[in-house]
Amino acid sequence: YIIAYSKLGMIFFFDIESQQLVHEWLAHEGDLGKIRQIALFSRQPKKFLVSASQDSSLRVWDITSVESQSVTRISTMDAHLFPVMDMTLSPIKNKLASTDKSGVTYIWDSKFSKITKTFEGGHQGPVRVVCWHEDETKLFTGGFDTVIICWNVKTGEKLYRLGDHTASIQAICCYKNYMISGSDDTTIYVWDVRLGSSVLAIPNHTEGV
Repeated sequence: YIIAYSKLGMIFFFDIESQQLVHEWLAHEGDLGKIRQIALFSRQPKKFLVSASQDSSLRVWDITSVESQSVTRISTMDAHLFPVMDMTLSPIKNKLASTDKSGVTYIWDSKFSKITKTFEGGHQGPVRVVCWHEDETKLFTGGFDTVIICWNVKTGEKLYRLGDHTASIQAICCYKNYMISGSDDTTIYVWDVRLGSSVLAIPNHTEGV
């Protein structure tokens, strides 16, 4: 499938071969229903989708029977008091991390029912993006304050702060011992996560990355 989502809170499933709409549903209602991010995971034999919205909530959907146009909401996480900016699932255990406009980041338990860790006080303003390191011991957050912070997932402590960007952080991804970041300053940085320092800068994009 190709999955799309809208500013109006809708989620769409399209069949790749036929290019036809398989199913659509309203995942988040109201003027603040804009969806910021979605993620997929499976727990055999079922398949699930998580949606994060500007309405400050995250919702978990059972999409196992989406071909039959049947989708069921099984959980709503509403601990955030401000619009959710981003969320991501960890690569091994499908742990969920979510962040909001107030600068708070949460890690949720495996049942998506309660918060197991809170990260706050690291950013001045909203956290735009969040990303797991692949070993799940570190979590990276990037903010509108131009800063990236590496957190110790077990203790909740800040390991280090990366401040080479000069505009809002827009994207972060991790691969082995490296983290790549993109920013509105039109530059991409590659960082060594073991040293907490940049190893490569790719500047001069025509727009924010």
